[in-house]
Amino acid sequence: MADSKPKAVLERVPLSKLRPKEINPRSDFGDLDAFAAEFDDNPVFPGEPWTPPIVYRDANVYRIVDGERRYRAMKAAGKVKECNAYVFDTMEDAVAMLVMLDTNGKKHLSEGEWSAGLQQALMLGVPEEKVDARAGSKCAGALKRQIKRQGGKVSQLSIDQLVAADEFADDADAYDAIMGAGDGWRYKANQIRQARKDAEEAMAAEDAAYKAEHRHGLKVVDKPPKGAILERTLYGGAAEKIAESAADWAAEGYVLARPHTSRYGYMSNWEVYSMPPELTPEEEAIAKTKNQLRRQAQLGRKSRLEWVAERMRFTGADHGLPNTRRLVRDYILGNQMYDVEEFCRKADFDSDFFNDSNGYRIANEYVIAAHWMRLDHMTNADVDAVGDGTAKDSGTVRFAVKRHIEVLNALRRDGYEPSDEEEAFLSLCCKAAAGSGSEG
Repeated sequence: MADSKPKAVLERVPLSKLRPKEINPRSDFGDLDAFAAEFDDNPVFPGEPWTPPIVYRDANVYRIVDGERRYRAMKAAGKVKECNAYVFDTMEDAVAMLVMLDTNGKKHLSEGEWSAGLQQALMLGVPEEKVDARAGSKCAGALKRQIKRQGGKVSQLSIDQLVAADEFADDADAYDAIMGAGDGWRYKANQIRQARKDAEEAMAAEDAAYKAEHRHGLKVVDKPPKGAILERTLYGGAAEKIAESAADWAAEGYVLARPHTSRYGYMSNWEVYSMPPELTPEEEAIAKTKNQLRRQAQLGRKSRLEWVAERMRFTGADHGLPNTRRLVRDYILGNQMYDVEEFCRKADFDSDFFNDSNGYRIANEYVIAAHWMRLDHMTNADVDAVGDGTAKDSGTVRFAVKRHIEVLNALRRDGYEPSDEEEAFLSLCCKAAAGSGSEG
């Protein structure tokens, strides 16, 4: 094309001499009859489109550059034998394709058709920078590589999908997975990216751990030693954190444990452990007693939770845990567990919900399910304080003890039968409460 802005002449052209382009990314021309009906509104040339097709002369025929759908609609309607057309003397196929893609008045191209059009433009020799400008992104290089990989064939996949596949061109399995993922290609691409990132981070962390072991003497193990105490979990940037802190950890006598598959099936993170100091026989006996008491408290809480969950489906007065529900309600109203207004908003309850005389009964399963673990809960520190007789020294522990006694009493009135271990721990709580001046 000699002139960058060729001159067009509006001429009357016989439909019989119009020829559609051999290359057209559009595969669906839509409802041509409905489209042709719109031409009847043309006041000057009824039956013809408002926007004339763009063509160029080729011997005795006119090649359509833009307007094939309009041409097909006129031909299908059979109302006119000729139409107006903008006629150019010459037009490079590549420029013709770009004009076709950028012209208004057509049925919207699908992502696949748009992608195929740009690929065809590249095959016709359009410079990559022009294709990138038309697409609004740096995609021409990836599209050209895609064409080459497909043996010179054009793909109907979207530009974004082809570019994503090109990103993994060095990995045949990843490439094929993205190309064949259909509408789920974005998820598949992100999944592969994350897997690569995880693998790279794992290799970097292993390298940092190797250097830490050989340069600073930090002990690196596959599993934490028995009795080791978790000091830190490296949730992200493990390689950098290991490199930065390895000397300090080694000086502290810490142990670095590699990630491992947990009993729930997921991979853990790198973890830093300290080793417990050696205990005297007396200290070991105290630690054993403390752990036993913690274990008893944990099992008792589990037993109570299972018992409550078993009865949550009942809402009648006979089986609806009236005393337990009343306890939950009172703690919510007392702001000891939850802000009342916030609770009502989240639970979608009316603000008068708890003012009902039967509020303790109609405090439904949501209330117990959402708040039970916060009500029936004592921390290890609370349990230790009850066991060693120091509960009276802490207001927080005294409150936890008082709450535990109330929970057991409410459950007992609703039919719960505590185990011997629960009774023993409750007895310790009552002694702690009595020692602090509270009622047991």
